[in-house]
Amino acid sequence: MKKVFLLIITGCLLLSAFSLSAFDIGGAIDNQSAVELEGSTVEASFLQFDKLTLWLESDIGKNFYIGAQGSYTFSLTRYYLFDLELLKFRSEIPLPSANMFLSIDAGRFPVTDFTERVLSHPLDGLNLHMKFPFMNTTLFAGYSGLLFKEPSRIIMSKHDAADRLSNSVLLAPSRLIGMAEFDFFDLFLRQDLMLNYIIQWDFTPETDLTDETKGGKLNTHYIGLGLGGSPFTNFYYDAYGYLGLGTTLSYINGEYVDANILAWMAGASLRWYPEKKLYSRILLDFVIGSGDKDNYTFTEGNTYKMSTLFVPIAGTPRDTVFTPEVGNMMIGTLSYSLKPFAQLGTHGKYFQVEVQGVVYLRPTIGAISEDYNTASDSIYVGTEADLSLNYRPFSDFGVSLNGGVFIPNTLTGGVFLWETQRTVEAKIKLDFSLSF
Repeated sequence: MKKVFLLIITGCLLLSAFSLSAFDIGGAIDNQSAVELEGSTVEASFLQFDKLTLWLESDIGKNFYIGAQGSYTFSLTRYYLFDLELLKFRSEIPLPSANMFLSIDAGRFPVTDFTERVLSHPLDGLNLHMKFPFMNTTLFAGYSGLLFKEPSRIIMSKHDAADRLSNSVLLAPSRLIGMAEFDFFDLFLRQDLMLNYIIQWDFTPETDLTDETKGGKLNTHYIGLGLGGSPFTNFYYDAYGYLGLGTTLSYINGEYVDANILAWMAGASLRWYPEKKLYSRILLDFVIGSGDKDNYTFTEGNTYKMSTLFVPIAGTPRDTVFTPEVGNMMIGTLSYSLKPFAQLGTHGKYFQVEVQGVVYLRPTIGAISEDYNTASDSIYVGTEADLSLNYRPFSDFGVSLNGGVFIPNTLTGGVFLWETQRTVEAKIKLDFSLSF
């Protein structure tokens, strides 16, 4: 694996040699030290991650660009992990009109939908981005099965979960993913309208699915609509919704069958930046993903007719301690951030404090993505409180200290069983990053 990583980076360097005048190289060092506390006896576990990232980019000719980024990560559980995070070839094509533009990306690069809750993940593929006077259009088609499984967050089925635990499997789940996104900007009162369609095909080989008790294929479609903008000064909002369709392996009436999926997700966020209040920001965020009361497991747990559980591909983790999938969850967040020393001079503006409270509920008594009490009929899941301190005096150097406490519902009949599933959990994390 190490040889492959070095060969790829060497190849990129050779390609860039064709344009040394536009050649650029750099890197970053990231350190993360964390302590997790849980249990009635306050058991502590220590986490350590050190990551070295190297990147290069170069213009090849007038309208062509190449970029590559590789990393080495050390942790206490795995001493070495090499990854090719980015390998992108870009061609920029000017169109006849000055307000029109086309760019084509090929290779490995991050792909996100406009909410970052359905898809936010590196993929190998081809991306076309077209800019018009009234809209931006993005068309993408890619594949996940050439990524390493360790950094990957794509776990959608029982087979995906089993491969993650297997020492003989090196690559991420085999899935073909396509996306079409249309952004209509400044329609009225500085409002933007987003339309999105995502399709995901499960390309797991049939030879790996001979035992239906170990899982089947999960194919999904997502149709999204979003609206956002700034109708008033210093006030911004986003609202969105997704319809989820597809098929999933289900156990109905004593036999395994492929059942249809009809699920949904919706959310909204409000952001207010009070004037002359130490660069303050107040954020109110809410998201809900449909669940299925007949599901006893989050992956392929449907037992009656169609499945109504919303299963994303790989969204961006949001909170510090408790990070469930959005399916069968209602998550409400209130946060406040400010720069308390902003009036003390230039350096005071580089220090920021943020406090956040999160409440978790579930819309049905069915399964959530975390281990839970199947006998519970409670909808209250738990509450989390987070504190973040950030100091970035330079664009290439920053330090942050993050802490959070999650209090689960372990009361009688609660969503979690005390000790065996969840207790009060706390996490303290120190990060620093240096770019060069």
